[in-house]
Amino acid sequence: FKLATAATVIGMIAVVACIAGFVSGLLGKKEDDRFIMPELVPKNYSEMVSRYSGDLVITIKGDPQLSEYAADTIIEQSIEQGSEIEKGAQVYVGISSGKNLIPDVTGLNATDACDKINKAGFKVLLKPIFNDKIAYDDVIRISPEAGTSMDVTGEVTLYVSKGAPDDSQ
Repeated sequence: FKLATAATVIGMIAVVACIAGFVSGLLGKKEDDRFIMPELVPKNYSEMVSRYSGDLVITIKGDPQLSEYAADTIIEQSIEQGSEIEKGAQVYVGISSGKNLIPDVTGLNATDACDKINKAGFKVLLKPIFNDKIAYDDVIRISPEAGTSMDVTGEVTLYVSKGAPDDSQ
């Protein structure tokens, strides 16, 4: 009789434990399965992957983009900072391609040169100067020099020929 009662009590404890586990699962995850999304912008991608390896899956989405930040800097994130998420959640990030090289546009006409400089991500400042050896509207020189690495928010000055001082153009 005592053995049957003990078995019944153990069985009831097991049932209660199963029910408690089931109800706990229905009510949500444990507190330690949650994570507050950190601000990843503008931080280094590799450092953030290392720092949050147990909490987040950080995935680059798309090609690196021109930006004011150094290469491999996170410039956007798919989950807003401060959001409560599950540990192990995947967050997509965009990263910076960093600085860009100034293209050589010497000898091009001003319109084509401006287009090429703008496509490289830079702003353009035109400085017309008299020059009787270079055709009107052609780029004489640029500053900074072609091949220089510069932040994409930088400005490139194009010195454009106005022709000879006596040209009527």
